[in-house]
Amino acid sequence: IKKKKLLFHKRSPLHLAAKNNNQEIINLLLALPNININKYTFNQCTKLTEIKLPFVLKEIRSLAFYSCYSLTKKMHSLIVYL
Repeated sequence: IKKKKLLFHKRSPLHLAAKNNNQEIINLLLALPNININKYTFNQCTKLTEIKLPFVLKEIRSLAFYSCYSLTKKMHSLIVYL
């Protein structure tokens, strides 16, 4: 019998909030100063349907929204991107 390795990935609070589509926590975390959205932050957050990006957002890394199939609206300030 082969033993399977368990892989644990360190997930950010932002990822965990998005995974549960907890908009209140997402907005609170995105309001923090000098916030970055790292690679795979929202990876497979299939419940996430909308996100409001703050105007002071410092950086969004590539693949940050990878596999977010339910995400239909990304808002940055007053501009809506579909």
